[in-house]
Amino acid sequence: MLRKYRVRQLLNNLPCLIWCADASGSWIYVNKVWLDFTGRTHEEEVDSGWTVGVHPEDEPARAAALAATFASRSPFRLEFRMRRHDGAWRAMLATGVPRLDRTGVFAGFIGCMTDITDFKVAQAERQRDMDEKAAVMQELHHRVKNNAQVFASLLSVQASRAVDPAVKAALRVAASRAATMALAQQQIWDAGSSARFDLGALVRRLVLAQQDRGVAIEVHAPGTLFVPLATAVPLGLIVHELLMNALAHAFVGRTAGQVVVRLVRDTGTELRVSVEDDGIGMPEDRGASQSAGLTIVRSLARQLGATLKTKVAGGTAVSLWMPCPPPS
Repeated sequence: MLRKYRVRQLLNNLPCLIWCADASGSWIYVNKVWLDFTGRTHEEEVDSGWTVGVHPEDEPARAAALAATFASRSPFRLEFRMRRHDGAWRAMLATGVPRLDRTGVFAGFIGCMTDITDFKVAQAERQRDMDEKAAVMQELHHRVKNNAQVFASLLSVQASRAVDPAVKAALRVAASRAATMALAQQQIWDAGSSARFDLGALVRRLVLAQQDRGVAIEVHAPGTLFVPLATAVPLGLIVHELLMNALAHAFVGRTAGQVVVRLVRDTGTELRVSVEDDGIGMPEDRGASQSAGLTIVRSLARQLGATLKTKVAGGTAVSLWMPCPPPS
């Protein structure tokens, strides 16, 4: 008797609603915390009396789940609403495990219920905050992408109306740059919450947009080559500038040629990007319009802490090396 008294005293002092059921599924015991929660007596709660406090909308699912659990004699976790002594509906997490008698025969279940209402409210508030932030980010993405696309379209229109060939060419290059930024922005958005950006996918999309120029363009890259988001747009612009430069100047006076874009991660931590052509080779004196693209490339390379090298032999190869370990 003394042992049973001490056990009941211990259960009454636990900070959750303790219950015990027999093998038939009838409640045979609830602790003082349970009674304080419901405001009812022990006699009112035992057997199936406690179920009057379960929310009517939750009772069918609760009853079915407990019946299945008692039949399988397996541990369980359930959530449903119960009425507190003040009439408030509270979200409860019910857990239970099978118990055995001294001979090892199944004797019922013992478990507890915890009021998780405050947690559920906080969880809902966090979800609302996340949904609001996601909506803001989506709107920001669309504005950035759409503005870049509009800017590219306006430049294309101005290029089509320009009379001076140099102005026309400059506007078309500027429109292409804006389109590249819009393309990178879309891919960043498509990556979702990932901090990784597939540079290979962007380069293939850039190349696809230039395939109608009569020059064979190949991309030599792994199936996926991930880089941190912070380097995605600068690297995309570098490849774009080098590719456009090769297409514009490497095959003057020729009707055919080849450009190869290579993306390689050397030794696992260094990224190598190169654009190679089999054209006429880079001349010593490049005009202002021709040097603008390389000026952008050099500026972006400095921002990335990259090394830039140019080799002219049977064509032109421009290569960039930079520390770029795979993002985690």
